[in-house]
Amino acid sequence: MRPIAKVVGLIAGERKEFALHEGDTCRLGRNATNDLPLPSPAVSRHHAMVQPGEGASFVLCDLGSSNGTYLNGQRVRVPTALRHDDLIQIGEFSLAFLLESESSMNPDGSISGPAETTIALQTCMTSVLVMDIQGYTTLSREIGETRIGQVMSAFNREASQVLERLGSWGQKYMGDAIMSVWVHQPHQKPVTLALAMLECLSRVAAVAASMQGRFHLETPFRAGYGYATGPASVGNVGGSVASDHTALGEVVNRAFRLESATRQLGCDIALGEETWAAIAGAAAVGGLGTPHNVMLKGYQEETLVYAVNLGAVTDLISRLRAAGVSLGSLDRAGVERQE
Repeated sequence: MRPIAKVVGLIAGERKEFALHEGDTCRLGRNATNDLPLPSPAVSRHHAMVQPGEGASFVLCDLGSSNGTYLNGQRVRVPTALRHDDLIQIGEFSLAFLLESESSMNPDGSISGPAETTIALQTCMTSVLVMDIQGYTTLSREIGETRIGQVMSAFNREASQVLERLGSWGQKYMGDAIMSVWVHQPHQKPVTLALAMLECLSRVAAVAASMQGRFHLETPFRAGYGYATGPASVGNVGGSVASDHTALGEVVNRAFRLESATRQLGCDIALGEETWAAIAGAAAVGGLGTPHNVMLKGYQEETLVYAVNLGAVTDLISRLRAAGVSLGSLDRAGVERQE
């Protein structure tokens, strides 16, 4: 049977290729058992794979690697559809995805440049964290556009570092708000993502608290937080020139409404019922969250919301860790990451 595609590249100075028939998978990584072994300390043992998509197509998936998988210069965070002449970059290796046995390798052994990337929207289970600066309009008027720009630039940059280190698939910045999305993997439990969220809240809140002293603000710099779990369509809703990696769905709207509810409830954090159930199912958390039936804007029925204050986050983290809950490879800054 004639192959319909192949993955080809220069590996250890030699041209290597793996032929793909319909339904085939090509595994990429440092381990010698992979279909295309990539010998480099910058490559995880089981780094990425090209697997069947819809029909006779193929998609590229990252397998939770430490240093990431890139397609035409963009990091792959969800299964991404492959097109002829796409360039896959893993560590120092560049691999071409070719359809119908056509070659894009130049006579000198190099691979031709990137083609347009098509990223399919896929429905995945996600967790969405929304954080919104409280009193932003008043603060902006008090300190002026230049200083508020400096404050928000520092906060967004440092918050982004925290979110990425704790496994966030992507972040979206909207003036005084940040939306962060985690895409659930098949082996992950909801409580693991909840622990990642709590660790993020602890660290981001510390960043926010430091803004007042660093920028000589008269009032504390604080945020409200809303967190919800549910299915969403994730991927690129832009084009190859103006890509926009985001999540779409009811869970996104619910996370924003939960954040808004923190003002009504007089708390720092509003968690959805499913999130609190996952936390309470893993550890004793009595007294650390208060249930409320809230009419969220745009909803026709009341929603059960758990109000939590930042002072309780450290206790929640400690109790989950004492119960054996671990971040595992989600903590990209720690020692538990996948190698």
